[in-house]
Amino acid sequence: MGRRKNQRNFISLTKEGEKLIVYKKYEEAEKILKGSLEIPGLSNFQKLVIYLDLGVVFLNRGIRSGDSKEIQKGKEYFEECFYILRKKGFKRILLNPRLKNWKELASKLFFNIGESLFFFENYKEAKENFSKALRFDPKNLKARLREAECLFQMEELEKGEEILNDFLKKPLGLSLKIEALLSLGEIKFYQNDFKRAEEIFDKLQEIIERDEKLKEFLPKVLIYKSGIYHLKGENNLALKFASRALEEKLKELNLKEEDLERITQKNLPQKFIKVISIYLWIKGEILNALGKTKEALECFCFVQKFGPFNKEQIEKYILEIKRKGIKKLPPRNLLSLSSRNYLALPSRSIAGVIFELKKEKEFQKVSQILEKVFSTKSLFVEVVEKIIKKIELLNDDELNDFKEGLIFQILRMSDGKEEKKNIFSLSSEEIWTYFKEIQKRVSF
Repeated sequence: MGRRKNQRNFISLTKEGEKLIVYKKYEEAEKILKGSLEIPGLSNFQKLVIYLDLGVVFLNRGIRSGDSKEIQKGKEYFEECFYILRKKGFKRILLNPRLKNWKELASKLFFNIGESLFFFENYKEAKENFSKALRFDPKNLKARLREAECLFQMEELEKGEEILNDFLKKPLGLSLKIEALLSLGEIKFYQNDFKRAEEIFDKLQEIIERDEKLKEFLPKVLIYKSGIYHLKGENNLALKFASRALEEKLKELNLKEEDLERITQKNLPQKFIKVISIYLWIKGEILNALGKTKEALECFCFVQKFGPFNKEQIEKYILEIKRKGIKKLPPRNLLSLSSRNYLALPSRSIAGVIFELKKEKEFQKVSQILEKVFSTKSLFVEVVEKIIKKIELLNDDELNDFKEGLIFQILRMSDGKEEKKNIFSLSSEEIWTYFKEIQKRVSF
């Protein structure tokens, strides 16, 4: 009787645990499944079922929260499963028709190993595991979908599209169909088939907005629609969709765009911040195209501060946007710029500011600006190269101001204190001669 009772307890507890996993009640599922491990006399098959469900609990919880430690814990349970299956014999399980239940569990195991690898963007190994899952159970539809998604991420777009078109002919659950259409829309977008991509994303938006349970897919649909309109030059429409995509994504954290700085207080996983940063980058591109420089810079400054991207590349992009706005300002207005904008000053603008200040004998301010503009040797060299290329565009006054500015920086980088004299008392000819002498000591 005891063995039969234990079997009933096992079935009851695992069914309850799996039901809770479906409803995303992972903490309750974990408690029940760990309790089921206490049942005496569990067989290897029963342990396999429990370990696999526990692995799924930690994996799903980790993916939803972006917590890699949770995913790692899930992988530890999968390793226990792998040990049991290897002991049974993978080849034996694959070839023996009587081991159907073992086949399904093996397929489930490889699928979930693939999911964890997919999360860490290891698409090649993830695809290999999804293929193994299909070998043990060709009816594992989710493994087939993920295989296509891996091909998309590996830029094998035609192969991914072929799988998805075939996949969408099958009878699918709504959530699975949404995921497949979303992946197909992404592929068509990157194939530059914007007409077909737009049709897919329009259809998806219509379906998703009718069902609250599908809202998690909405931000991605909206951001792709904004990208399509941006590439078509319909930037006002693109901005509308990009703003809404960001708004919907931030809703998951009970945040609004004006509260973005609070993201750091929430100790969010890097993966979530990466998504937010991508959305802001896209929105910044659209705002910049619309000539809304200030708002565009706000987007890019957040990306620069928090986004896991190439900081140098973002900084150059920000400088380009700032320069675009600064070029339109007359020299007098440039004097009110904050010091953080000095690096964005184009060559002629720097000369214009210095010229205005010198007229009022504000030499100290000139020095401060030069300190900011030429704050490092590399920036100095970069500006020198620009001046040499564009020197014919400058008038005599601007050229003299530049000579003085360059000499000032050379003096600031020099070791000899005796050289730090008042360059503003020198004539243009003296400055140019002096510049040529000191230029020999500075490597360009």
